[in-house]
Amino acid sequence: MKPWTAVEKLILCLQETKTIHQELIELLATEKEIYIRAQVQELEKLNHDKELYLQKIKLAEQLRFKIMEEVSTELSLIKVPQNISELLTRLPEEQKQKVWNLKIELESLIQTLSDTNKDNSIYANSALKTLNGAMDQVKESISGKKTYKKKGNFKEGPDQAGNFMSKEA
Repeated sequence: MKPWTAVEKLILCLQETKTIHQELIELLATEKEIYIRAQVQELEKLNHDKELYLQKIKLAEQLRFKIMEEVSTELSLIKVPQNISELLTRLPEEQKQKVWNLKIELESLIQTLSDTNKDNSIYANSALKTLNGAMDQVKESISGKKTYKKKGNFKEGPDQAGNFMSKEA
């Protein structure tokens, strides 16, 4: 069995990154449902899962940069390409199309993630407003009315002795 080339490793890395992004999109769809149903307990677990996916994406990016260095060595490039677009101009035609397709798919997934995240932030803000309103209602029902009823009367007039207290007391 022949050893994998750096470009083949790059293609595998991009495919794995694509899979991670797809799974994160599914997780964000679940997040939307949690916000709609106001399931606060599930939100904590979901946020933990999101953090794990973000760590996986970060690791995949680090691996991609490392593989890009291998690709530049394998292709005898003077400078390491900083992104896929730079690399595409130097790849053999047969591999260029695979990498290009993965790049386009990843860009689309990232845009979907961004859009879904914006939508979810709207749902999160709405859920927070609902929870704050419910908390205010609970607080008010426990503490009673916030304003005092008018029970006593003060005698209006200049500040003179006798105006503060009634002689009848």
